[in-house]
Amino acid sequence: MATNRQPDHPWKDMDNEQLLKSAGLYKKDFNSQKEGYTRACALLFGKDDVIQSILPHYKTDLILRVKDAERYDDRDDIRTNLIDSYDRIMAFVTKHLPSPFYLDGDIRKDLRAILFREITVNLLMHREFTNHYPAKLVIEHDRLVTENGNKPYICGNINPDNNTPYPKNPTIAKFFKEIGWAEELGSGVRKISKYAKIYAGHEPILTDGDVFKLDWKINLFNKTDNNITSKVSITPCDTVGDTVRDTVRDTVLEFCQEPKKAAEIMKHFGYSNKSKFLKNIIYPLISSGTLQQVYPDKPSHPNQKYVTTRN
Repeated sequence: MATNRQPDHPWKDMDNEQLLKSAGLYKKDFNSQKEGYTRACALLFGKDDVIQSILPHYKTDLILRVKDAERYDDRDDIRTNLIDSYDRIMAFVTKHLPSPFYLDGDIRKDLRAILFREITVNLLMHREFTNHYPAKLVIEHDRLVTENGNKPYICGNINPDNNTPYPKNPTIAKFFKEIGWAEELGSGVRKISKYAKIYAGHEPILTDGDVFKLDWKINLFNKTDNNITSKVSITPCDTVGDTVRDTVRDTVLEFCQEPKKAAEIMKHFGYSNKSKFLKNIIYPLISSGTLQQVYPDKPSHPNQKYVTTRN
């Protein structure tokens, strides 16, 4: 992972013991003069039974409560090392939350991946592991919450203006940075603040206390909202790649549940070149049978509209 990020990374030519010492995961206790693996090493690489013997209270609870608010729709009780925990949290998020189409200028960005990488890393990297309060991520119909045991530094709400970078677990933080899961301290709060409102319509409230809490009002499951993609700031250019074009076509079908004129669709998605829009987006959908003209016998009808087919 480190060499994927940096091909000439120093760890490339180290054996396991050298790597662990370099990462600060194998140390000498100067009081007892004993050498051994640190708690951070066990949390990053330890087998489940080893971690439970050191920290029996350690776990990360993932809960989905959208349809069944009393119990849950899905759950994952994670008691494994931090590397595998990251993968399982991201898999849970990918399974249950949408990934809307979003262009920042002419660059497509995966908002879900950007946001939840930061949220997941924060949940794993900055918790107080000796605190018995279980870490959790709860997805509800209109709210998403994460909580973890914490040793507060600011005590109160956090935002990009008052956020003072402070590594709660510097060895783990450094290791995450080396494998590409974290960047400079403080960047996570800025990214969450920047992209959360675009993704779900609201910014989360971050509170630093004995329990660190992210409380985020979301609109991802509200059926009265047209589709999350209609909430996203989409500013595509008229010349885009095949992957982006395919995604735009999907969102056009969502937008055209009711008949729409070409000008309405172009305005909604930020297109200016009508001929290219018709050629690249509209005509392929008509050919596939997923979109139809209101006046199919008169393609150039002045009141021509396009509507998604029932199937």
